[in-house]
Amino acid sequence: MINALKLHISFYGGLKDHFNARMDICEESIDNVSQLLTFLSLLRPEAVELLDKSAVAIDGKIVKQNIQLEDQFNIALLPPFSGG
Repeated sequence: MINALKLHISFYGGLKDHFNARMDICEESIDNVSQLLTFLSLLRPEAVELLDKSAVAIDGKIVKQNIQLEDQFNIALLPPFSGG
């Protein structure tokens, strides 16, 4: 039996135009960061370009897309920032 991961996601910058600032999801089909980004892209196709450019942090550390996710992870999606 496959258990669904419960993930806590925070969105920053321009991503908050497409998602609430915070989202909790419980999903069986997500095992790694890449699959999470695909899932979010399907939820909000208009955010795909921004999601593709965003850094992903888990517990305050930037991670690569092949990182395995674990239950109850706190994930931050950080789009490129501009300005001064």
